[in-house]
Amino acid sequence: MRDRALRTDFWLRASLDADGKPVRDIRNRDRRYRGRQVLGLTTFSGLAVSGPGRWSGVMYNPDDGRTYNASLTLMTSGSIRVEGCRTGGGACGKRSWTRAKTKVSARVKN
Repeated sequence: MRDRALRTDFWLRASLDADGKPVRDIRNRDRRYRGRQVLGLTTFSGLAVSGPGRWSGVMYNPDDGRTYNASLTLMTSGSIRVEGCRTGGGACGKRSWTRAKTKVSARVKN
């Protein structure tokens, strides 16, 4: 039985930049990773059940290049509530994610 899970980004609202090139992880704190594509990155890791319909683990946010202690909660509407606090303390935030209504197909190329 798996008690840990990973989430990989398989869809982005804007997967191409203004020049028509794949969005890169330019805000990563580690310069070695700034050239990698955001599409296909693992954004959640170590997710473990922490209650009914709730998981906790670590989240990487490519928008600011930081990691967060995060929790995900499945809402009755079918959306997911994501809450996180910056690893090591500091800023916290939350956001709700709703399932896309259309099927999206993409190929990840590095």
